[in-house]
Amino acid sequence: MATKRMPAPYNGPPRSPTLREILRTESDLRARSKERESIPLLVELKQGTAEIFTSASFVVDSAFTIDPTFAPVPMRGPSREEALSMASFGVDAHANTQVLRAFVRQPDIEKVLKLPQVVAVWADPEIQPIAADCRPSAASGSSRDVADRLGADRLWTTARTRGAGIVIGIVDGGVDRAFFPVAGGWSPDPSSPPGSSNVAWEGHGNMCAHDALIACPEAVLFDYAIGRTAGPNNACLSAALQAFQVALTSHRLNRTPQVLSNSWGLHAQASDPFPPGDPRNYTHNIAHPFMRKVVEVMNDGVLVSFAAGNALGANGHPRVISVGAVNLRDEWIGYTSQGPSTLADKPDVCSFSHFAGHTACDNGTCAACPVVAGVLGILAAAVPGLTQDRAREALRQTARRSAGTVWNADLGWGVVDALAAYQLPP
Repeated sequence: MATKRMPAPYNGPPRSPTLREILRTESDLRARSKERESIPLLVELKQGTAEIFTSASFVVDSAFTIDPTFAPVPMRGPSREEALSMASFGVDAHANTQVLRAFVRQPDIEKVLKLPQVVAVWADPEIQPIAADCRPSAASGSSRDVADRLGADRLWTTARTRGAGIVIGIVDGGVDRAFFPVAGGWSPDPSSPPGSSNVAWEGHGNMCAHDALIACPEAVLFDYAIGRTAGPNNACLSAALQAFQVALTSHRLNRTPQVLSNSWGLHAQASDPFPPGDPRNYTHNIAHPFMRKVVEVMNDGVLVSFAAGNALGANGHPRVISVGAVNLRDEWIGYTSQGPSTLADKPDVCSFSHFAGHTACDNGTCAACPVVAGVLGILAAAVPGLTQDRAREALRQTARRSAGTVWNADLGWGVVDALAAYQLPP
């Protein structure tokens, strides 16, 4: 006789998942989705092997794609300090290498690292202009007032130059030659060459161009339009790496540009796909290819300023001139980022912001930085052979500050004084 099957006991309706379980499930789904996505990376290769990767026959799998629009960037051998940093992460330093840009899925990075041609893989984070937040929105003076506070008139008279023959590179979203004397540069978008009216970042580069010419009015400009991307993707650090290489090649050829102004950076640490301590990280890593390229450019004689911003990555590199912001009364502007950086005591100096310039109120460290770039331009015209380290020390030693004041996280070493920097004995 068949046994009668008893119905399962009723235990009430199915239990609804808890909020923690829902969030954990969504987090797991996002993590798995992220793993399936390819992210842009910089791939450093042994010298002479880039051609293998860029050939039509080279395939790893669908998770590894070389960016065909990115020209290989040659890299010099690392300095002792950079090599030690690389060694601490288990990365072998090679005398000369090349860097490509690729799209790689996170789980496949180790596969790429095992390729015999590959030296290292590095972050290629998204970049953007340093945020300008004018509070209050009314300017406290004009470009003419900025020139007066810098001591520009006396400097032009004493040094007998207003910057003729100087080229300042504006590394930004683009500079429109309809408004400014653009004589060259580089753009990642072939359809929008340097000086094009198709500027990115809401005309941020035009503001920087205007502010650089305050102290160096007879300079011409190179437009390194790193924000002017050719496709739908946002600008990444790889564009700046290419721009610095183009500037380096130009400087080796004819000693221009003499100055590079940089009012851009990472929005936050989270913009870097790799955290501090990871060998692929950018923000805290002097061995990253862009950091090394900045040093190579400075060593060749180009003077480099960066907006202090949040002082991540190159914005806080020990050797760049990192610039904070003050108003025309030498008062620290509260929204400007405070130091120190992840790598050094930054900013070095503060310069002027909150003034009527290209816009009704040029503001932020993004305005203060090109003001200093103009000062560097006039100093380069007046002092042939001026080096990055000498220029940085001159600005720091002569900056206006209260008696006995040392470096602090707001003002750095004080407010830049162009005339005093020029008059500093060698």
